[in-house]
Amino acid sequence: MTDLSQTLDSLGPLFEDPTVGMNQQQRMWWEGLNSGSPVQLAAYEQVPSYRAVVDLFAGSTGPTFATALYLLNKEHAERVRSLLKLHGKKPHRLTQADVNAVFSYGLGQIGEGKGPSAKAALETLGKETAWVNSVRCRKTPKQNRTALQVHSEHPVLQTISGSALQPGPLHEGTMAHSLKAVKKSFMNAQMMEFVKAQVQAEVAKVQKQNDIRFGIIEAGEHWHDIARRMLTAGDGPTAIAKATGQKVNTVKQFLKRNR
Repeated sequence: MTDLSQTLDSLGPLFEDPTVGMNQQQRMWWEGLNSGSPVQLAAYEQVPSYRAVVDLFAGSTGPTFATALYLLNKEHAERVRSLLKLHGKKPHRLTQADVNAVFSYGLGQIGEGKGPSAKAALETLGKETAWVNSVRCRKTPKQNRTALQVHSEHPVLQTISGSALQPGPLHEGTMAHSLKAVKKSFMNAQMMEFVKAQVQAEVAKVQKQNDIRFGIIEAGEHWHDIARRMLTAGDGPTAIAKATGQKVNTVKQFLKRNR
């Protein structure tokens, strides 16, 4: 292979058609962007297929497009603030205190075995419905993390932190998503504690039975002799099993064979 052919092969990716794999609508969007049509902010935020075309176009045109998109978003935000001010309304701000209150409410619901509702928690703050609907769908990972730290002594979070399980990140996404992750981790931790308690109880039971058996052997007796005496005294299989450290079914089989 000559140096010229190698050079031409290396240039191949530069001439690939970026619209390969796009549907007809996406090709139309691509042609519009190429002809200088502005990015539709609402479509970019709400339509994944349009966003994919815009992002691909941004990658093919370099930082200039990215800067233009940033300025477009900034202009949109400023326009929203101006309209709110014109009509005497304040922006829907979500403070850290609001998020802390939501998590306090949600953790209480989880502790009671109920499903946490970020919307219900926000409504308890006495804010307008429009504010509630605006802020409850926002992704607030930083505020969620702070709220979890504030409520770190809550029994629900203490149960999770004290568990042997390693939960995933609990603060990601919206408040509702974060509380859902907390509930899942809490239920897993509770199940782990339940299983642990059952295992410990079973181990203690077996240990007690072994201690009784060893005691009988050290006394120079056989549990069969004890079983016969207790049966003569009117004791049943359950009482004999407890006294000899044997299983109830084992005692029943012995008594059946020796009556």
